Amino acid sequence: MITTNQTRRTCKNRACRNKFEVLARHPFAIACCEGCEIILSKQHIAKAQAARASAEARAVKADRKETKIKLQALKGLSYWEGRAQHAVNAYIRARDEGNGCISCGITYSTVWQAGHYIAVGANSTLRYLEDNIHLQCVVCNHHKGGNVGPYRTVPTCLPKLGKSGLTRWRHGTRQSNPRLSNARQLRLSSNAN
Repeated sequence: MITTNQTRRTCKNRACRNKFEVLARHPFAIACCEGCEIILSKQHIAKAQAARASAEARAVKADRKETKIKLQALKGLSYWEGRAQHAVNAYIRARDEGNGCISCGITYSTVWQAGHYIAVGANSTLRYLEDNIHLQCVVCNHHKGGNVGPYRTVPTCLPKLGKSGLTRWRHGTRQSNPRLSNARQLRLSSNAN
């Protein structure tokens, strides 16, 4: 049985907000007329569709993230070595900025590169070692094959490497070969910096 304080309600349609009498046959009515009921049902349907679309978008985003993680796991050593080498080279260019080319000494160049004292092809274990990499102009690094003659002279490398470092490189000190996880970690840590 409906009491008197429950017989009058406010229409839930925000544009209407009229007071209406609740009929015994419609005790759960929320609208004052059929027009307001239609408006409210359309709003309810639109809200449900928006929630469904939002849930689908979240599911697609989560699926893409999961796929990206799976693809990252499938990438091999050469990919991570390349990414790590790129990050190390960027660090070396920033570290040696303003010092000029270690081989020819020029301080002006449109493109600066990171050249290896001992080539990566000769000893790949020295690929990421900072003492083995120095700023070079593109002419010395690419066109002159690293321009190793002036690069390895004592006046050029002694201030950077010191006597012990120069001796160590001349005798070909080797380092343990970096594995996939090391290359991946090096790339990730360079992004954090």
